[in-house]
Amino acid sequence: MITPPAMIGILGGGPTVGYFERAAQRMGFRTLVLDPSTATRTLRQAASACSVITTVDLLPTTAMRKLSAKSRLCPSAEVVELCTDRLAAKRFLHDLGVAVGPFMTIESADDIDDAADSRFPAILKSRLHGNGRSNQVRVANHDQLAAAWQTLAMQPCVLEQRLTVGRELALVVARTADGRVACFPVSQQQYIRGVLEISYAPASLMTGAHDEAAALAEYIATELGLVGVLAVHMFVVGHDVYVHELTPRPCALGLFTLDACRTDQYEQQVRAVCGLALGEASMVVPGVAVVGLGSELWATGEPQWKHILVDPTARLHRYEVQVTGDWHQSTMGHLAACSGTAAGSTSVVRKLRKQLTGR
Repeated sequence: MITPPAMIGILGGGPTVGYFERAAQRMGFRTLVLDPSTATRTLRQAASACSVITTVDLLPTTAMRKLSAKSRLCPSAEVVELCTDRLAAKRFLHDLGVAVGPFMTIESADDIDDAADSRFPAILKSRLHGNGRSNQVRVANHDQLAAAWQTLAMQPCVLEQRLTVGRELALVVARTADGRVACFPVSQQQYIRGVLEISYAPASLMTGAHDEAAALAEYIATELGLVGVLAVHMFVVGHDVYVHELTPRPCALGLFTLDACRTDQYEQQVRAVCGLALGEASMVVPGVAVVGLGSELWATGEPQWKHILVDPTARLHRYEVQVTGDWHQSTMGHLAACSGTAAGSTSVVRKLRKQLTGR
């Protein structure tokens, strides 16, 4: 167990690091943000002041490898490398008996030929996670596959069949080194052209489905040996559930916990990596919905917040982005609404976003 006033290192900055820092500092810990791009000796020297090192917005696997021999990392470099390698993650899940959608590896011209029997339409994605959708291409049929691979610089890729998805769900689970686990409620996501639009909780599930999803997430986290928080992203196709991606850090899929749960995902991460008692993860409101606010919203100046903050159910989150030690002028955030049910909150947050953006 790591107790205050110990120092917690955060490897890499990012827009939501402040949530983790505030949670840690409320509990009496000190925090230190480590730049993963610094020289190995400098990075290790700075890390030596930390009792444990974790990640919040970034997953810098190279820097984690540099620190893994001499520092306590939660999650470990091995867990992060597995989760950010699409092929390794799918094989890991398959070996556990967890369903994943049909996929195949594309690493050579022979693989492209072999993909003739694959089911299309599909999505070609770089094997290693990149930034957003720039590392994936939709492929309508086999004739388009070679050109799609060239678009991705002929790097190792994974070809995923596009499924007829009924719903997209996510569950954030926390786990300590000694195996204690706690799950947040299942949330549901709505995407437009592959980009997350709205996330709301709790998801409307049949009796017992939440417990089944929690058991699945706990099983995956345990088999991973995860220490920290993990978001398990799932596709519902007919009566089947496929695990799509694993994110071993706080992420957009858990932002609803900031305004809706007794313990948010950032405080839970502090508790998990320090080996403390995990917080109560239940919701304190009947429903919540969250919509992201991209930096483009600030293109012509500060948005007119007065149009939305007259609504007592609105929760505005605004954060700056620190780049290479200087405060960048770019700003981003998200908007939450806690208005009765999840459906009611979704309706409210859509209306509020339209008042800001016109869409």
